[in-house]
This record gives sequence, C-alpha cells and structure tokens, in this order.
Amino acid sequence: MKKLFFIAISMIALFMATSCSKENDAEDKEKDLIAQVLKSHGDTCFVKINGIYLYIMEEGEKQYGSSDIVKMIYSGVTLQDHNTFAQNDTMSFVYGTPKLIPGFIIALPYLKKGSKSQLIVPFNYGYGDRRTGTIEPYSTLHFTIELQ
Repeated sequence: MKKLFFIAISMIALFMATSCSKENDAEDKEKDLIAQVLKSHGDTCFVKINGIYLYIMEEGEKQYGSSDIVKMIYSGVTLQDHNTFAQNDTMSFVYGTPKLIPGFIIALPYLKKGSKSQLIVPFNYGYGDRRTGTIEPYSTLHFTIELQ
C-alpha cells in the first residue's frame, strides 16, 4: 500500500514539474516576443496595464456605461507562429459582461467608443494552456481593435 501511494505521489509530482516547465518555457519565449513587438513600435507606444500591453492609436469620444452595447471589430494574430485567427471579425456584447478573455476585460475600461487600439495579451490573460480553435496553448495574442 505504501509503495502504491509513493508511486501515485511520484507521478503527480512528475506531471506538475513537466507542466510548470512548459509554462516557464512559454513565459520566457513570450517575454522575447513581446519585447520584439514593443521595439518595433518604438517602445513608448504601448502601456503595460495589469499584465497586458495597450496602444491607443485613436482616442474615442464616449466612455461606455454598464448597460451599453459595445460593437468591436477586431483582428488577431498569435505572436509565436503568426497564425491569423481573426480578420475583421465583429463582436457585440453588453459592456461589463465577463464573457471575454481576461485581457479584453482589463483593456475595456481604457477604451472609448470610436477608439482604435492594439492589444498584446500574454497567454495567461488569453486562453492559457488550452487550445482554442486554431490558437495553440500558451499563445500570446496581438489584436487590432476598433470600438464602434
């Protein structure tokens, strides 16, 4: 019985170590990819806000209220493999609803109706370690967003 318990604990520890190793490798690669994007935009365009990077290219005019309908046109690409997973897609939602990836939830209070922006979403504010459609696990997402 002790031997079985030891084997089970060993397998769990091995799984956790492997999982942590994948996440640490992804974080290191992600830092380099984000640094390249920031450098290509002159380092000063993007502002880091609660773990995400936001570049407001055009300031909007009106702040959204809690029950306003937001219409967003967005394009998205993964930084790791340059996979375009969204091209001028449209999404509408009630402002303040939590049905978005965490990176969007963090960015929205800084964006006004009519604004155009770019958003870099590290994997832990995107889809994390899950595969979603054509987006691989641990993908860093780069969005271009227009709010109407």
